[in-house]
Formats: sequence, structure tokens, C-alpha cells
Amino acid sequence: MKILNKLRKDYKYFLAVLFIWRCFTTIGYSFHYNIYKDINIKKSPDKRIKYYTKVLKYWDNNKYTKENKAIIYHNRGLAYYEKNDLEKALDDFGTAIALAPENGLPYYSRALIYKKKKNDVQAIENLNEAIRIAPTFCGYYYVRGDIYAAQKNYDYAMTDYDKAIKIKPDDAWAYIHRGSAYAQQKEYDAAMANYNTAIKLEPKYGWAYYVRGNIYVKKKEYEKALADYDTSIKINKLFGRSVYNARGWTYMWMGEWKKAKRDFKKAIKLNKKTSLPYGNLGIYYWKTQKNKRKALKYYEKCFQNGFELWDTLYDDTSAGHFIGDLNQTPEFKALVEKYRSK
Repeated sequence: MKILNKLRKDYKYFLAVLFIWRCFTTIGYSFHYNIYKDINIKKSPDKRIKYYTKVLKYWDNNKYTKENKAIIYHNRGLAYYEKNDLEKALDDFGTAIALAPENGLPYYSRALIYKKKKNDVQAIENLNEAIRIAPTFCGYYYVRGDIYAAQKNYDYAMTDYDKAIKIKPDDAWAYIHRGSAYAQQKEYDAAMANYNTAIKLEPKYGWAYYVRGNIYVKKKEYEKALADYDTSIKINKLFGRSVYNARGWTYMWMGEWKKAKRDFKKAIKLNKKTSLPYGNLGIYYWKTQKNKRKALKYYEKCFQNGFELWDTLYDDTSAGHFIGDLNQTPEFKALVEKYRSK
């Protein structure tokens, strides 16, 4: 029995080595796709971390290349990233880079963490290195473009998006990213054109319907927005926490308050750490009941969860339209002052 157990265990890691070798022969997003399609898609981040840690312990450095070992560190880093354990993810990506400095993917993954931490300088430095190594991988360009767009450096952003599309004109995500940059600049027709192209290329991309729905809301075409949100939810429930909030926001502008409340609660159920649905529930209780206590309670929860869109609270085309009297009360002003300075 002991012999059979040992053979079974050894065979498992032999399969792991074969899997890793196959992943290493791919590049770009196909690399990610193979990782998640094979053994990882149904496993939790904790299980993947445990698995890759065992693989690293099992390997004999004399038999396997540094490049192969770098892949495992990178994969474990992705699992840490999924858990939002960013420091451990950074450590693993750094180790992967040290082992295989001419593999662009760990630089890209490390850039995503720096982007999330709002360290734009290091994010761009890592993306520059990834592009140097693999200049024909379009994904690197549109992520760098997103950073430039967030800085309102739209000329640089558009240059990167255009480069990505030139490299791979059938990449739907490149159009989605470029469309979002146009939306930030309130060029809604240009944004819509890019989202339409993305949907034509990949009609099963739920996110494309979600962002196009947002443009329909801006254009006050609410029924079209609802249709896109419904399609997005039907295609991929992963986006539900964002889409339910957006659909509730649309119902709110249409005056369908009960439906709005229902969607905000669904969004919170999917992600209790989100911010916007709490603020929108604050709007609901203020507009429908003039319940200041509940409105302030939900707004405080919104602010505690990382709210950043402070200007929208006073914008008549956004939340300010609904809380133009609440936002002038001493209690509301005190909440904003308390959390905006953090």
C-alpha cells in the first residue's frame, strides 16, 4: 500500500511537470488561459498556493530549469493576487523575474499590482520592460494606456490603444479599453463605436454589454441600457456586483425605486466590501422616505469601503441630482470631511 501511495503521489507531480512544460511553450493570454483551463479553474486560490508550494518543494533544482521554476512562482503569485495578498504576490513575481528576466509576463503581473496600489511610476516601468521583451503582445499596451488615461494623459493613452489594435485588430478587449478612455473624455459616440466593435468581435463578452449600457445611461437611453445589463448578467454572473448596481442606478433615474433598491441589495450581497451600492441605498432612503438617519448610515458605509468619486456627490448629473439638499446638511458634510481626508 505504501508503494502504491508513493507512486500515486509521484505521478501527480510528474503530471504537474508536464503541465508546466506545456504552459511554458505558450505566450500572452494563451498562457493565462492554459493555466486556468487545466487544473486551476475549479480550485480556490488557497488550494492553488498549496499545490504550487508542494511542486516547488518537490522539484530538484538540478533537473529543472530556472525558467520552469519561474513559471511556478508566477502562478503562485497570481493566486496570492487573487486573494488580494499583494505583498506575497509581489515577492513571487520578483522571484520569477530573478529566475527568468527575459519572460515579460511576471513584469506585467507585477505592474498590475503597482497599478492597484496606485504606484503609476513602477507600474509603467514594469510594463515598459514587458513591452521591451514582448513588443507584439497587445495586452501590455492597453494596460499601460489605462494608466495614462487615469492620469488624464489621453494622447499617450490613445497611442497605446491604437498600437494594441494595430498589433491585433481582432482583440475585443483593446476596443473596450479604448472605448472606456473615450467615455472618460465624454466622447460617448466614439466610446459606443468601440464597444459595438468589441461586441461584434466577441458577442459573449459580458463586460462589453455592461460598459455599453453605461453609455446608454449617459445618453438617457434607459431601456437600451437595461437590455445591455440584462445581457451582461445572463452571459457572466461574475460581473453581477457591478452590473446590478448599474442597473439599479438606471432604475433610479427612471423613478422605479423598488427595483433600484432590489438591485443595490443584490450587488451588496455579491460583494459586501463594495462602496457604490451602499451610497445608492443612501439615496434611496433619502429620496423615498426622507430618512436622514438611514441615508447617512449607508453613506458612511459607502465611504468606509473606499469611495473615491467625491465630486459626484455635488454633480447634478450624478448623485448630486438626488441628494442636493442632503449634501448641504452639517451631518453629511462632517462625514465627507471625515473620510475624504483619509
